[in-house]
Amino acid sequence: MRFPFLPTVLDGVLLPKTPEEILAEKNFHPVPYIMGINKQECGWILPMFMGYSFSEGKLDQKTATSLMWKSYPILNIHEELTPVATDKYLGGTDDPAKKKNLFLDLIADGMFGVPSVNVAHRHR
Repeated sequence: MRFPFLPTVLDGVLLPKTPEEILAEKNFHPVPYIMGINKQECGWILPMFMGYSFSEGKLDQKTATSLMWKSYPILNIHEELTPVATDKYLGGTDDPAKKKNLFLDLIADGMFGVPSVNVAHRHR
């Protein structure tokens, strides 16, 4: 797991190894936890961190694919998969306003959904 906004510090006590290693080894105390995603989870990240304004509330397929690739440091989705992912999420509509909302869903799934599911699978 990579946390681009909050680097992981391995101090040997609280975190003796990387989170991936701890989860893979199941070297943690199993406790109940809740995971979930809010609606429009990433509505703030595009203007704040990626420099893209949704002032018009619209997004086209080409711009979405470009923004997806620019988000590689956060999402870790390789360049050849960005058009596949954007087409999967945005390909069902020609409405630019709907594409914007679907793109925000895609970013939220990549930032929060996929990591949550990965942790849940290793937490069993």
